[in-house]
Amino acid sequence: YFTYDKEKFLTEESTARLQSIAENTELGSGFKIAMRDLQIRGAGELLGKVQHGHMIKIGYDLYAKLLNDTLKKLKGEKVAIERDVKLDISITSKIPFSFIQDEAERLKVIAKISNISSKEQARSVLNELLAEYGKLPTEIHNLTNLALIKALAQKQCVKQISITKTKKSIVFYDDVDVMGLIKKTSKFSNFKFEQANLPTITLTSDNVSTQSALSYFIEFLST
Repeated sequence: YFTYDKEKFLTEESTARLQSIAENTELGSGFKIAMRDLQIRGAGELLGKVQHGHMIKIGYDLYAKLLNDTLKKLKGEKVAIERDVKLDISITSKIPFSFIQDEAERLKVIAKISNISSKEQARSVLNELLAEYGKLPTEIHNLTNLALIKALAQKQCVKQISITKTKKSIVFYDDVDVMGLIKKTSKFSNFKFEQANLPTITLTSDNVSTQSALSYFIEFLST
């Protein structure tokens, strides 16, 4: 009654803002509303006149990380270098439109999943999504596992992970102490180690499913 004319068409952003106000009614919710508005409109220039932007395309958390890394560099502090990891894994990983239709909600879930860095955090995110949305489709579990294995791979300096019908392997960068990692993971025995070109670990078990191989590599890199 007070915020908009019922006969007027609302844009998607306007609807999202009204929904944010409706969901945050308790005392002290102003900060949550402001952060939600920041996600909707984008952060804009930090030190300029323009106060709008496209931060939503990369997500607030990634934006904050990039900003924090830049500030550290300007202060002369060391910033951890994240090497690129190529994933070639034959599974369907996505957030089905039929499961979450609202674009803002989909982006929020993607941001949560993309920030996963450990098995404990992955379980926490899945439990949170389960409580909020109900039973989760397999595609979201797959997406979570991909985010997790990529984070673990970056910590272990992995260059590429392949899990297909014909190949199930982990390729490391050439300056990595893979033998030291193998010694720590002595309980794992279903693989062979090669170093013809780059250090490579390949599963030797036949008829291993993609899901089983993915779980195996997650446990291996978590050790």
